[in-house]
Amino acid sequence: MESEGQDVKPTRSGPPELWALVERIAASRSFGRAERLKDLLVYLTERTSSQPGTEVQEHEIRTAVFGRAADASTREDTIVRVQVSKLRKKLEDYFASEGADEASRLEIPRGQYAVTWRPRGEVSGEAGHEDRARGGRLAPLAFAVSVAAALGLGLAAGLLLRAAPRPVTTTPALDSLWSQIFRKDQQTDIILADSTLTLVQDILHRSLTLDEYMRWDSLMQAPAASPEADAMMRATRGRRHTSMADAVVVQDVSRLDRGTARQVTLIFARDFHARHFAADNVVLLGSPRSNPWLELFQPAMALRFRWDETDRHEYIVDLTPPPGGAAEYRLERSPGQTGVLRPGYGIVAFLPNLERQRSVLVIAGTDMEATGAGGHLVTNEAAVVQLRERLHVAPGTALPHFEALLSTRKIGGTAPSYEILLARPIP
Repeated sequence: MESEGQDVKPTRSGPPELWALVERIAASRSFGRAERLKDLLVYLTERTSSQPGTEVQEHEIRTAVFGRAADASTREDTIVRVQVSKLRKKLEDYFASEGADEASRLEIPRGQYAVTWRPRGEVSGEAGHEDRARGGRLAPLAFAVSVAAALGLGLAAGLLLRAAPRPVTTTPALDSLWSQIFRKDQQTDIILADSTLTLVQDILHRSLTLDEYMRWDSLMQAPAASPEADAMMRATRGRRHTSMADAVVVQDVSRLDRGTARQVTLIFARDFHARHFAADNVVLLGSPRSNPWLELFQPAMALRFRWDETDRHEYIVDLTPPPGGAAEYRLERSPGQTGVLRPGYGIVAFLPNLERQRSVLVIAGTDMEATGAGGHLVTNEAAVVQLRERLHVAPGTALPHFEALLSTRKIGGTAPSYEILLARPIP
């Protein structure tokens, strides 16, 4: 008689975005009442996240998920192989239907039990090395997303980005912002967030400062609090991941350069240097949790990111809330979906650099959807028109320095929508 198995409780190793995705999958119609498959998914995700690089053994799964004896014959007891095969098919069904709009996906490669989590459209490692060998120059715009995804596989950053010519259209609202960032006599840098940093902070259970981030090699070699954490730190040491949301924003931003910038460079946050802020205009992607360079500019902003170590999610505070406005913007848990957080919040800020000689554009969110919403806000003509109205900017004038707060919401399998909660000039 088959055992009913054990209750599998996740200890939640790994980034919150990963677990939010797991819970959306488990709550989907694709999984329905397949409770044991949900337990299996949770176990494999936790096991892979907590012990990266260590092979998941069949006997572990048999005992932990299905309550079978550890010494059962793998030849006679095929429950693990059968159920993992079913789980693999369920995941494929989810991402082909309800999860078609997910920015990342979970897979269980055939022939193994480890779960892989990657951005949609991520290119193979071989393709990434091939592009590096060619010198990294990006010609067609469509290739920008592939290259940004390849950065997650270790492709060297500092890549030159040249967009395909944008059709000549009248976009006065967009031009009122981007003419200040793309300039023929100046270079523009786009700094990609470092998703590996998020994972490292989850392992250490604390947020890292920019100063610590700039000493990455020393940080990664320092002993962690436990042997398990130390092993995870070693496993992440050489990883270079960014998010798919950043790749999409890069694609949208690239369309806006009509050859007006001297040069546009795509740089991984870990490869950036503070001296570039003085000489170049910068587009800064990601919150301080994944891009600590934002730490330099938060003092000039009333909207600031905070990290809640207890609930393990980012939220936003407003140091100068308007009358009747909120001082904090925290994520909420959706009714009936334990652990699924909605809505997300994003910040878009246009600032002078520290010497007030160049410009910095911040696009950051509490999750990938919020970052994507920020990217849409500054690359869509109608959205910038709305932003200008909220800022009370006179027609025909350049967009002033500002900060804006966005709220995103996603219902079911629909694409996320967003609204501008507030927008105000920055002196």
